[in-house]
Amino acid sequence: METEKKRKKGSGRHKGSYNYCEATLEDLNRLFKPEKKIVLSRVWANINGVPNTPFKVQAKTFAAIPKSVEVQEIDFNES
Repeated sequence: METEKKRKKGSGRHKGSYNYCEATLEDLNRLFKPEKKIVLSRVWANINGVPNTPFKVQAKTFAAIPKSVEVQEIDFNES
């Protein structure tokens, strides 16, 4: 009988961290020129009918991403 592997303490998403954020189209338009390519989730693009091409992740690709994007955290637990 095989024993189940236990997860290491501290693995996974921590309380208070978040995977999604919100930004206005105005903010995005200010950051990106119309011909600029941006990285999107393939699933999101397919659901929303956005034509897309495969994206290969390279370290130098993410070095070019702006670090100063203004985001607003949403608390989904608030009524």
